[in-house]
Amino acid sequence: MKTTLITILILFSLTTVKSQIIKIGQDKIQINGRQLDSTSLIMDYINALGQPSSIKNLINNIYLFDSLGIYIYEDYKDNNKIIEISFDFKKDNEYDFSPKKTFKGKIYLTDYNCELSRHTSYRRLKKICNENNNKTLQMEFGDADFNYGNFNLLFEQGFLRTSTSNFTLDFKARKYKYIQ
Repeated sequence: MKTTLITILILFSLTTVKSQIIKIGQDKIQINGRQLDSTSLIMDYINALGQPSSIKNLINNIYLFDSLGIYIYEDYKDNNKIIEISFDFKKDNEYDFSPKKTFKGKIYLTDYNCELSRHTSYRRLKKICNENNNKTLQMEFGDADFNYGNFNLLFEQGFLRTSTSNFTLDFKARKYKYIQ
């Protein structure tokens, strides 16, 4: 009985997903304490997140982390650089590479007292832009697209704009290369 209980506790700890902590600065991101930037390769992300559930080889390689609600685009034509990291706050079955679970971790903009979540509204982000006179966080192509240092932040929101379904972090130098 005692060995069975110990075995169950060990198996439970192995299957429990650790909550991810993402901190976004103007030139680097930190995932679970590991510093990453625009020169980081997929192995750097795997070291921070663990092994991907699967890899989709489409126009780009897409690394899918099902249990974390994260997928990462790797531009194989450009020295295997990471071009985009997406966090699904809402379960989406639209694509083959949509994670099976939603993102349950925490995402922070380090220059502001701001946690990004599925409840982050356009109004909140516009307020941050106005408070800093659009110096470090700026709207770009409408109210869902923002510049923040070396990053482009894109928020996909529902019709009523009251909740975010997906948050995408693009490296500016690599922005939209995957649409070729």
